Amino acid sequence: MVKGENMVFKLLKSLCGLKHSPRAWNHKIDAYFLFAKFEIITLTTLYISKGLRNSFVIIILYVDIILAFSDFTLLKGTKNNLFKKFEITDPCEIQCFLGIQVNHV
Repeated sequence: MVKGENMVFKLLKSLCGLKHSPRAWNHKIDAYFLFAKFEIITLTTLYISKGLRNSFVIIILYVDIILAFSDFTLLKGTKNNLFKKFEITDPCEIQCFLGIQVNHV
């Protein structure tokens, strides 16, 4: 007998594979961005947060989370808050998005 062969694992929380999981995820992330005082552009997955002195953070949510910013301090705070609320990683700078090559300036 293999150890654990007769065991059943109970998932405490999962959205994956459910019929309404994309809708539930969208509702959860929208609620978070509203709480974080982001402006949600109607019917899209584009979120904008304005800071002091015309600084901004733009978030595009399409499979991955893409962040564009004008102030590094504002970006760092936004990323720290996202890491606290969601299980996400920060792998590297974006190279390609939806088949478009991204150049950094």
